[in-house]
This record gives sequence, structure tokens and C-alpha cells, in this order.
Amino acid sequence: LLCAAGLLIRSLDNMRHQNFGFDTRNRYILHIDPQMAGYKPTQLKALYQQLHDRLSAIPGVQQVSFSIYSPMDGDNWSEHIFVAGEPPPQPGTPRHGASWVRVTPGYFDAIGTKVVAGRAFTEQDTPTTRTVALVNRTFEKTFFKDGHAIGKYFGNRREHAGVFEVVGLTEDSNYRGPMSKIRPMYFLVQGQSAHIDDPLYHAFEDSSEYLNAVEIRTSGEVPGLDVQLRRALLRINPDLAVIDFQSFAAQVNSNFTQQEMIAKLTSLFGVLALILAS
Repeated sequence: LLCAAGLLIRSLDNMRHQNFGFDTRNRYILHIDPQMAGYKPTQLKALYQQLHDRLSAIPGVQQVSFSIYSPMDGDNWSEHIFVAGEPPPQPGTPRHGASWVRVTPGYFDAIGTKVVAGRAFTEQDTPTTRTVALVNRTFEKTFFKDGHAIGKYFGNRREHAGVFEVVGLTEDSNYRGPMSKIRPMYFLVQGQSAHIDDPLYHAFEDSSEYLNAVEIRTSGEVPGLDVQLRRALLRINPDLAVIDFQSFAAQVNSNFTQQEMIAKLTSLFGVLALILAS
């Protein structure tokens, strides 16, 4: 039992220190809900600009970005994938779907994920420019036979397989959990539309514009950061409440609760066995 407890503790430590494809140091995750505060989709761009300016002005804050969800926070959006110029895969096959998230420029720097080829999103990616996407390495290997994604096109509907142009490639990041297999993943920029003439799709796009996760990178420990963030939101809109605020490291560590409990129980039984044997 003591040996088993030791092995479990060592495995837990190895899981904690694996490369997740992002950096949790000096990073924090703030959750808000603009929809609950009464914001309409057409008001969101101005809101996020206000939030960005206010939060960036806090001493010690180096970067602020927004996304639908952040790595390992328990959320996941996924869609079918259709690549331009290639026959669609059979429905239900493992290579038919991918996770995705809508983000603002600066997101990858904010969470510490590297863009390994091409470019990241910029302020020049607007609703009036071409619709672009970034994909991870697993997406590139899964959906493009020649192993090269940049410059290729894909979509989430068979008849619109050429909607998104891949302009960048990111390293693989773990969004689901420490023991989950890395999924194909693509990223869209806030404000851009696929221009698909379908009321249901328009409603879907509108819902994806609500970026409830705020990623904050600091230069180090910022005293009273929680209070300063709440004060900044209060000045913008008293109805815009903080749903949750924690360090990025704490968000990741919350995924190890079950493994920690098993390791502690096994250690307890090992100690009791040692006492009985003595």
C-alpha cells in the first residue's frame, strides 16, 4: 500500500508538470457574463474595448484578452469540419469534428501558447476583411493530407467548406483535462462572420460573440488585483458582475481534485497498514 501510494503521488506530480501547451505563471482568469448584464451582440465590441482599456490601465497588468472559454475551465465548443477540395468524412468518424473557440487579438500571448507558423490574430482582422482562422498541430495533421494547413480553407458546413482561411498554426494545448487526448482545435477572431445566409447560423454566431472569459497577464504579483478588477467593472456597468476570479494555475489545479483524493486515501491506508504491521 505504501508503494502504491508513492507511485500515485509520483504520477500526480508528473501530470502536474507535463507540458500543457500554455503558461500559467503570472496569469489570471476572470469570468463575466455580459448577456446577464443586458448587453446585445451589437454592443459587445464597444464593451470589450472598454474592458480592455480599463483593465490594461491597472498597474502591473501587461496584457488582457477575451475568449468564449479558456484552457481546462470545463467548457468545450465543437463543430463538424469540412475541408475545401476534399470529400467530406463519414459522419461519426473521429476525424469529423474539432473543438473551437472565439478569441480577441493577443489571446495566445495572454495564455502563453506559441504560434509556431504563420501569424496570430491582429487588430486588422475585422468584420470587413477576409474570414481567417488559426489551427493547432493536431488539426493540421488530422484534416490536411499533405500536412500543411496555412493557406488552406475549411468550414463547419459541407456547402461552406471554403469559409475560413488558415493563417496561423499553434502548438497543441490541453483544453479539456490533464488526462484527455489533445483534440483538433481551431480559433476564430471576435467580430468576424462566416457570412452564411441562415437565421439559425446567425443566432449561433451571435451567441459566440459573448466572450465570458478574460485572460490577464501581469508582470508579477499585483496587490489587490481582485479588488481593482471589480472596481473597474463597476465603473463600466454596475450590472456587470465578476462571476469568478482565480489564478490560471488554480484553474488548472482544480482538474486534479479526484487524483489528489485517491492519492491521499491510498497514503492513509498505507500508513494504517504500516501501523498494523508494526
